[in-house]
Amino acid sequence: MCETIFIISDLHLGGDDKFAICTAEGRRLLAAFLSWITKKQKADKNVHLVVNGDSVDFLAESEFQVFTMDDQSATAKLRKIMCRTAPIWEGFRGVLAEGARVTFLLGNHDLEL
Repeated sequence: MCETIFIISDLHLGGDDKFAICTAEGRRLLAAFLSWITKKQKADKNVHLVVNGDSVDFLAESEFQVFTMDDQSATAKLRKIMCRTAPIWEGFRGVLAEGARVTFLLGNHDLEL
């Protein structure tokens, strides 16, 4: 069976609008891409999306820390990021709901995951 693999990386979801690497326009485009992937999965039934590191950016969140060691603090930062970028996570849920495979690999900005 043939598999269609898409690889994306360095989303850098995190930080407020003043410090975010992924801008509002970038987030809009990413959500649109995930919607397209969902449609592709519906048509092909064999899509694998790989997110190759730095999906979120803990380093962009305040209070800045090189590494957020405390689980509660890291979880709070992740919740803030996910709330601020909710359409993207809804897009990932849509991809998964259609049966596509999604693999997240860690990068140096999202080690806390």
